[in-house]
Amino acid sequence: MAYMRMQESKFWGWVVVSLIIGLVVGLAAMYFFTQVATARKIEATRTELSSQIADANAKVSALETRLASSEASMAATSEANVRLTAELETAKTKAEKSSSSTTTSTLTVVSREIQPDSVAASGTITMTAKVKGSPDKVTVRITAASGSYDQTYALKKVSTSGSTQTWRATAKAPTKKGTYRYYATAISGDTKVTMPGTSPSTLTVR
Repeated sequence: MAYMRMQESKFWGWVVVSLIIGLVVGLAAMYFFTQVATARKIEATRTELSSQIADANAKVSALETRLASSEASMAATSEANVRLTAELETAKTKAEKSSSSTTTSTLTVVSREIQPDSVAASGTITMTAKVKGSPDKVTVRITAASGSYDQTYALKKVSTSGSTQTWRATAKAPTKKGTYRYYATAISGDTKVTMPGTSPSTLTVR
């Protein structure tokens, strides 16, 4: 019976040892597999992060490309606007020159007259000029053949009939007796159109 008890004691001792060893092995295996799973998760996370970073870099690169394209397009648009503005200014200048030329070609002194055409020295005279077009200013210049008298008078517009304007002013006749000639000039900008005073467009001072 003592032998049997010793065998039973050893048996339970081995059972306890086996359980302890099994527990240790199990814990070690669990730790190992846990570490492996963790490593796999870390690797998967790294792979996912790398993929996300690559995707983000690709998006950034695409945005940079689009930005560069937009900047180039804006620069091209700006250059086109500058070119169009220059062309517009050129066209305006040509149009203005054409308009000025048209005005010049249609600016004409139709007639000029001084009444009375025979007047006492220092008497009152009325100067009238009729002009086709739209002058800025109309003048009458009275001169003496000897050069002793040369006076220019500015007229005022008094009426318009169609394309013809009437300009008029009053003044004192020269103080010396003699025969004077007069000229009517219409002025538009830098353009001057003159109808010279020739016989019988003369003024006699008595």
